[in-house]
Amino acid sequence: MGLDGLVQAYEVSDELQSEPVRVWSDHGGPVMKVAASPSDDWLLATASQDGTVRVRDERQVDPVHVLAQGRDEKQSVIFHPLQGHWLFTGGESSQIQWFDLRHPSQPLCTFKTRLVNALNSFDHYPAITGLSFNQTGTLLLASPSLYLPTLYGLHHSEDPLAAFAERGFTNRATIKQFTFAGSTEELIIAGSDDYRLYSWRLPEVVMEAAHHGHPLPPGEK
Repeated sequence: MGLDGLVQAYEVSDELQSEPVRVWSDHGGPVMKVAASPSDDWLLATASQDGTVRVRDERQVDPVHVLAQGRDEKQSVIFHPLQGHWLFTGGESSQIQWFDLRHPSQPLCTFKTRLVNALNSFDHYPAITGLSFNQTGTLLLASPSLYLPTLYGLHHSEDPLAAFAERGFTNRATIKQFTFAGSTEELIIAGSDDYRLYSWRLPEVVMEAAHHGHPLPPGEK
């Protein structure tokens, strides 16, 4: 993973391995994120600024799937923690898309991420530089550049559940990855440009849905 566009796989063992066991060079731009499947040890996904997300079997040279082809640079990719055939991608133009790898030609859902300033009719599309799940896979946390940690629920809706703000918190200078924390994942943790770590407690209604709901694409019952 890096600016050279290469993806390298190494074997983890007791002995230090200096050479990769597999190198892929089919991305046409820097590789921004690599994700491993939670259900298939051979499967991984790579997101690149060339506008594609490539799903790979480590035993093969060519990708299994090429998703989200277009001009939108891909900044993030993550597998669902329980449903290994679900893949989520984030892009430069703020798109968060939900794919089913069993039918990958079109996303199941595109989450709403556009920011609108009602005072001057200004629209902003923040780049999605990171995505994180809670352990049950019912909540998806996005890391939009130039904006706040934004939470989505996998329960029939493309709309965000909440965004988390605090005086002093800024997200402009670096690429960040926000995450969940706490014994019941009741907290959101985010680093800030002021070199501080900020945390927020999830509302009770969100925690209730997270523990009793089941992930389901919009439009399905």
